Amino acid sequence: MTWPPWIRSAIADRQAGGGRLYGAVVRHLHNHVGPRLVDARSGLQIFAAAAAFTEMAGWMAHDTGHDGLAQQHFDRALPLARTSGDLTLAANIAASSSHLALQTGDPVQAAHLARTGLENVAHGPRIPSLTARLHTMHARALAVTQQHDPAVRALDTAHTVLGTSVEAEHPWISPFDAAALASEAALVMRDLERYDEALTMRSRQSVSGRRAGHGHWH
Repeated sequence: MTWPPWIRSAIADRQAGGGRLYGAVVRHLHNHVGPRLVDARSGLQIFAAAAAFTEMAGWMAHDTGHDGLAQQHFDRALPLARTSGDLTLAANIAASSSHLALQTGDPVQAAHLARTGLENVAHGPRIPSLTARLHTMHARALAVTQQHDPAVRALDTAHTVLGTSVEAEHPWISPFDAAALASEAALVMRDLERYDEALTMRSRQSVSGRRAGHGHWH
């Protein structure tokens, strides 16, 4: 599917983490994508596109401080992805929802969403970065609830998985690299009150971020 220039700009905006084009994305979903969802002639690809752009709108809402609105977008995006049959996309949205649940203080839901994402990603192409991201979200949720050993095991799994093989290509998967993992691992160690290890993880994040030339991800 070929997107017009403003949508390609919105994708770039999503990767940069801003809310600059939130209104345009929501209008496009309402005026152009939504009507096609009820058109019998539309294929499953339109459900995947709707899911991806709804997730994007959710992150844009979050970036501007509207977490309740972001949650609504994520709640809509996940069933759309499942309807499309794209379980990799569904897993990615579950990871985003888990991340938001952590930030809004619901670690039980965050853990559930991470496990759901891992179940979905197991049935799709091999994308180690997404699998590692889901294990990391699970580790963070476990750490918040003071489940020390399970949290460390989940984090160890994330480190093992990340970069283990060539990734399958997917147009909608959020980036997750060594710098992102180090950042999240530092939060895990902080919540487990292992502060020296948290500082070590932060140092690794700084080094990895300089090497990669970027650090922001969703």
